[in-house]
Amino acid sequence: MRPSLALLYASALCLLNCWPSSAADIVVRVFDASDQTPLPGATLAVLGTEFGGYANEEGYCRVEGLPPGQYDLLCSHIGYRSHTLRGVAPGEEERVVTLEPTAVEVPELVVSAARRSQTFAQAPISISVADAERIADHNAFSLTGPLRYVSGISQVGSQPVVRGSSGYSRGTGSRLLMLVDGFPMLSSDIGDIKWDAVPLQQVERVEVVKGAGSALYGTGALGGVINVLTRDPARDPGTRFRLLSGLYSQPAYSQWRWRESPMHFVGFDLSHNRVLGRTGLALSGGHNRGTGYHQNGDSRRYHLYAKAVHRFSPTSYWRVMGNWALDDHGVFIQWRDRSHPLSVPKNDAPAHTISWKLHLNSEYYRLV
Repeated sequence: MRPSLALLYASALCLLNCWPSSAADIVVRVFDASDQTPLPGATLAVLGTEFGGYANEEGYCRVEGLPPGQYDLLCSHIGYRSHTLRGVAPGEEERVVTLEPTAVEVPELVVSAARRSQTFAQAPISISVADAERIADHNAFSLTGPLRYVSGISQVGSQPVVRGSSGYSRGTGSRLLMLVDGFPMLSSDIGDIKWDAVPLQQVERVEVVKGAGSALYGTGALGGVINVLTRDPARDPGTRFRLLSGLYSQPAYSQWRWRESPMHFVGFDLSHNRVLGRTGLALSGGHNRGTGYHQNGDSRRYHLYAKAVHRFSPTSYWRVMGNWALDDHGVFIQWRDRSHPLSVPKNDAPAHTISWKLHLNSEYYRLV
């Protein structure tokens, strides 16, 4: 009996050693490489399987129930560069991963094409966007300068034309709708665009719908839509100051010169944004003046802008915006003669137009 018991014991021991071991866990702790703090919410995926997990508040991520073997793990987090761990076996000591912060590029959204947020690929019509950085590169006093470089837009005088549409016609007004934060900004007298009433320092971006938008915006958008979107007050207070000045070169021919002193322009803008509790404020103002490059081309302009946004909840807010502008500029209708193309007839000098504009609007928004 003893040899039989010994043989039975040896067989059982052999079977026990050959039997697969039970499943074990993989533990990974994730840190932010910039400040070495735990990174909660990081995801850990076991490549080639359906196993995975999320990091807790201390950065620990545990994957349970893995059978024996070696696995490749993919660790990722929004705003960080992903990292892959190779050949990790269950039951090993805790692994440590540090993720490098990186910029995440998301599709740019537009709101003017269909009056709701959508990507360029989803927009049903051709649309162009000029952001704040692109506008600032031109060092302009109004949007007429930056808009010249938007594809599909040309200008007749100071009025824009989209893809050869009729644009502006005296007596009938503009067939291109101008909006600031969704509110029409065409003048009530002759229906043209008053660029000095647009708060350039507060512009976040400009969306240009290059095609008829009458179905969404009415008959005024027959030739297209220019929608100027201003900045929302930022959580961190910020102040911006800009000072511009320059000189115009003298005409190529001496007989064309209409003044001996240098022709120049100068101006400044000042803006401030801040949030007080649930209310955000955006304020800006500025002044610019210049002689122009031809007689009666001088101008003097002032503008003030204020915007307040009060948020009742994450899905509702009340917005109030006001804009005031004063414009005093010379009038150049015709030249004196062929020898003096930059001078006006003596009876026309000096001729000035003084105007001021005041825009007030309010909006209550609630998402239901």
